[in-house]
Amino acid sequence: MYLALFDFVALRLENPRSQKGQADSPQNDLQADPKRLNLSRSSGVSTRRRLLTSGAMKMKDLKSLKSAMVMALLLAILGLGYGLTHSRIETHNTEARLDNAHTARPARLSMGTVSGSPRSTLGTIQGTPVGADIREPGALHLIEQPELLNLIQVIDSPGRTEPHSRPTYDLESEDSFEVERPNLQAPQLNAPSLVTSFAGPDFDDNPIINGEGRIPPDPIGAVGQNHVVAVVNEILEIRQKDGTLDAQGDLDTFLTSLGFTPLAFTFDPKVAYDPYEDRFVVLVLGVSDQILDGTATDESSIFIAVSDDGDPNGDWCSTEIESKIDIGGSVFTWADFPGLVVDEEAVYATASLFEFASEDPALPVGGIRLWAIDKGTTGGLYDCAAADVNLFSPYGSTNLNQQAALQPAAVFGTPPAGLGTFLVGYSGTTFDDAGDGTKSELQQVIRVDDPLGAATFTLKLVDLGNIEDLSAAPELPNAPQKGTTIRIETNDRSTLSAVWRDNSLYTAQSINPTGTVFAGNNGEATAYWVNIDTSNLNSPAVADHGVIDGEDISATTHTFFPSITFDGGSVAVGFSASSSTINPGAYFTYRGISDAAGSNRGSGILAPGEAFYVRTRAGDGNQNRWGDWSGIAIDPADSGCFWAFNQYAMTQGSPTNTGDGGAVERGRWATRWGQFCTGLPFADGFESGDTSAWSATVQ
Repeated sequence: MYLALFDFVALRLENPRSQKGQADSPQNDLQADPKRLNLSRSSGVSTRRRLLTSGAMKMKDLKSLKSAMVMALLLAILGLGYGLTHSRIETHNTEARLDNAHTARPARLSMGTVSGSPRSTLGTIQGTPVGADIREPGALHLIEQPELLNLIQVIDSPGRTEPHSRPTYDLESEDSFEVERPNLQAPQLNAPSLVTSFAGPDFDDNPIINGEGRIPPDPIGAVGQNHVVAVVNEILEIRQKDGTLDAQGDLDTFLTSLGFTPLAFTFDPKVAYDPYEDRFVVLVLGVSDQILDGTATDESSIFIAVSDDGDPNGDWCSTEIESKIDIGGSVFTWADFPGLVVDEEAVYATASLFEFASEDPALPVGGIRLWAIDKGTTGGLYDCAAADVNLFSPYGSTNLNQQAALQPAAVFGTPPAGLGTFLVGYSGTTFDDAGDGTKSELQQVIRVDDPLGAATFTLKLVDLGNIEDLSAAPELPNAPQKGTTIRIETNDRSTLSAVWRDNSLYTAQSINPTGTVFAGNNGEATAYWVNIDTSNLNSPAVADHGVIDGEDISATTHTFFPSITFDGGSVAVGFSASSSTINPGAYFTYRGISDAAGSNRGSGILAPGEAFYVRTRAGDGNQNRWGDWSGIAIDPADSGCFWAFNQYAMTQGSPTNTGDGGAVERGRWATRWGQFCTGLPFADGFESGDTSAWSATVQ
């Protein structure tokens, strides 16, 4: 994800693969494991690639080999920070300028040869591309965004940042909305028990599969009719719903099998299930930096792959989108912190932009971008043909001093005519509506209409009330853990997840609830959910919101990296939790739409922490990375059921290198899947395929 705070570490081994992105030799015993992806390319020029499994290595043999290798590999691990501390953002009031040399016409994807990098590049930007992304001389006019991954921090010298003070906004009345304060209640009912649960990828898998360890894992999972697909840094894994492992492999090898040449650094994967077409969609970012990676050129790409049906073990269509963006006519940037969702017509990807290390560090530049990709079920991406890609700068020329990182909302059910998606962001932006010193925080909501045509973007600032006192607590607290004084990094306040259905827009992020709306959780990172009523698209307003304080897990628990989804009957949330009396673990909860305002059911345990976790970034101030997100998904084949996918701290490994502050590197993360059911069936029957309750037919 972003910057030094969001870039995961590549823990290089003494003998990594000779060339990153190249598939291991077919004679490699690990590649012959039938439970791992053998992604060797077939001959010819087909734009489809099939995930193949071969060989006959037994799982018990793999486990024995794995145990032996892990001990040797962990002793050899050396943490290297990717160190992208040069990136930050500045906003302004002028239109974006996109160099057509980097936005050429859409090109047909060719996967007949591995050489080269087939890209879906862009020429005339369709719709109404808007933006504000150039350098402004002098001081940055930005609101303090504490711990927001340096998006609003001035870099005085490499590796050193100074925060800005936080001014208040005097916003026009039409951009602010009164919030009815719910009577908040503690969890009233226990969360449901898990119906089924099984392991996903873990820390030890990366060294075995690709010769590298990765932190943080960035766990995300998607659920189809019969399969679940997980992605972490840098693994793709396919399982059946009973936990049977179909395939597991390196993302670079996956990209190579699709005909791409991976860039120097592959990171931040995401996966989504498309219930409209019964497909899985995988997004992977790649970057090559001349200074940091020693490559000949600076490059940035978004790789997108789509399964040809609901079985992810079969054929995949794919495209590579160039995300090296020219801002202001002279500064090139790379894409980070992605979002990925689908609706009935398009795949949406978002990213924050940061300048390459070779650019002028005295003139920090950045921005936010949205890519809307036509699904093209006939003659387009979903048909393994040329992808129709539309690039936008969604903030436009809006005079907003605070641009937040944006996440697109998954859209289910029957949206209003013309609606594409919503882009949602939160960064702790504060304003004083009445001018009397009473402050409120704002959720940024950008409505995207007609994304594949004459696209328009409408920004609304939704009043959340005084949920945080950022003047007293400017940074999101890191989470304590049992057994050590070293805390878990909770990152920042950015919106991490969003979903729209039946005029309800749900979002999830972490806050430090030091304001007047929520009491009793001061000084703790706390998962926060919001339900925004969009029945009047011109006046979105908070219908309900609440915190998941985790006090039913242990006293003074921190909850962080939440994910959220909504099936029409229940709202489900996955999250991480840790405190001084427990180790970092994976949890979930839900609330029914008739539950008391601001409440949620009890915290369900997906996987409790088994030990304290220490895996810091050398040179980054003892940064003990976690997250950077979690996964929650509706089960499309089981009404009223959800799946959570998240990381937890498993038993510690052998001590390796010593990080900042003398921390011994021995933490290991693991992931786990779990299905739980609320007993409240789908309200609109969308995922289950029962369209009888729909108010209109989705075209």
